[in-house]
Amino acid sequence: MARAIGLDIGTHAVRAADVRLGATPELVAFGQVGLAREAVQHGEIIDPGIVAAAIRRLWRETRIRDRRVRVGLANLRTIVRQVEMPAMGDEELRSALEFQAGDFIPLPPEETVLDFQVLEHFESDDGEAMARVLIAAVHRDTLEAALTAVREAGLQTVALDLVPFALVRALSSPPLPGLETESGAQAIVSIGAGVTVVVVHEAGVPRFVRIVDSGGDDLTEGIAAGLSVTFEEAEALKRRLAAGVDRGAEARAAMDAALGAVVGEVRGSIDFYSSQAGAQPMGGVAVTGGGALTPGLLERLEGVLTAPISIADPFELVRAGDIGFLPEELPALAPYLPVPVGLALGSGPGARYPINLLPAAERRVFNTARFMLVAGGAGLAVMAGLFSLTQQRNADVEAERARLEDQQAANQQLQQRIQGFEGATDVEAEADLGAGRIAGALGTEVSWSRLLHEIGRVIPGDVWLEGLEATTATQQATGGRGAQAQAQTAPAATDINGTVSFTAVAVDYPGVAAWLQRLATLPSLSVPWVNEAGEADVTILDSEFTFRDFSSTARLGESARSDRSRRARAAAPPPAPPAATPGTETTTTTAAAGAG
Repeated sequence: MARAIGLDIGTHAVRAADVRLGATPELVAFGQVGLAREAVQHGEIIDPGIVAAAIRRLWRETRIRDRRVRVGLANLRTIVRQVEMPAMGDEELRSALEFQAGDFIPLPPEETVLDFQVLEHFESDDGEAMARVLIAAVHRDTLEAALTAVREAGLQTVALDLVPFALVRALSSPPLPGLETESGAQAIVSIGAGVTVVVVHEAGVPRFVRIVDSGGDDLTEGIAAGLSVTFEEAEALKRRLAAGVDRGAEARAAMDAALGAVVGEVRGSIDFYSSQAGAQPMGGVAVTGGGALTPGLLERLEGVLTAPISIADPFELVRAGDIGFLPEELPALAPYLPVPVGLALGSGPGARYPINLLPAAERRVFNTARFMLVAGGAGLAVMAGLFSLTQQRNADVEAERARLEDQQAANQQLQQRIQGFEGATDVEAEADLGAGRIAGALGTEVSWSRLLHEIGRVIPGDVWLEGLEATTATQQATGGRGAQAQAQTAPAATDINGTVSFTAVAVDYPGVAAWLQRLATLPSLSVPWVNEAGEADVTILDSEFTFRDFSSTARLGESARSDRSRRARAAAPPPAPPAATPGTETTTTTAAAGAG
């Protein structure tokens, strides 16, 4: 069964959840490691190196093996908007949204990465087909900082998601078709150390998102200012208050003013949603995050909101496996689980609102790595085929070399007694003929290792080889010295007449063109051309991609010939003018494997 890992980079800690996906998801592993205060501020990664070190420690301690993670973002430079657009295809819709991004997103378009999900289709009052679209956007600096931290930790980001959507996945059931708005609205309030996320959904469909630049740290600073203590001392006091160990009235009073500001932001967010046209009645508010443990929070929320208030329970939808905690310890983990668990639930078939703000270049690197893992067998098959061909050639050459050495030894003996033996001339002719055989055996030998090296250096980054077939053919000539030599066939060095054919896959047609242009620069190949090209749909990590599969061929050039042929020709005596007797020798090696 498929598994996915959600990575939550919070202000004070990094958390990871390894989830086995299925009808009832199972939490397989969970862990968290604290962060220094200067590493992350209000959801923005300030020091990727510190964050990377914490992630590495987290992976060691939890012993999570998979290094592919889905990362969550939540700060003031992550924006969510719901807009209405004319109904159109996904590609046209993406182009339209990117063109109009400045109308929806208060960030410079050239510094913004966005993704979207269509929530529903409907008809306008005048009968026009429309789509209600959820847009997610992030400033590129925020995105790059997260990618850098994950990369330095030795992990691979497969998706950049938004925390609000993760909360909805972890804490709400999927909507039933046709019943998306019949259950009213539910609000999820996640109070972190640096930011507070308010997301309102209707039967699991996100309708409103607001990220507030305040949270648990504001409460700590309130205590520090009221009691004239350091931030660290105030944080310890706050934790003792949350655990019920310290009921100090002074600390509680110092925290209340800051708590009122956080509660006011939550109330203002929910009131803003309720004031919008078509908003559903608020059926309840679920509170999560480390700030949910703050003494007096629920009472303050109940005083300003009319909806029921409760602590969110992620175990209603996700089953806890053997994660190293006793059953009675699980409730204490509940406030910290929804974000990493919800991020993991964004993977797999049927995932709700699988927003991915990973830039196109990063997605291509990841897909290339996955593709190469699948297609790696093809490269091994090609190498095996060429190795077999070379081995056979070597065996033929060694056999002829052994015969030549025997003949040369006999020739030396006969030369000493040449006056007494009439056969010396024939033996010399036989030795010359052996040298000719070696030159002929090497005449069609191609330096496959050199050719493969040349090809490997010029393959474009968006093209992957699936198979290779090489065919060489030569026109042979006879030659020799003396009557006996003229009666036998001795291969002579000739021009290489052969081709190399490839089957490959490219991301797009410009990649095919780049492949041909680069092949044309190789000294061992010439006149490359495309035989055929088409489109192939490939599923990678539950996502559909359309690639261009094609076949191409190039002729072998003189530079492809092995150096051993040249050396053998130089060592062989000049042959007598040959009597041309055409013949053809063809050697073919084929190695191919599907990309899968």
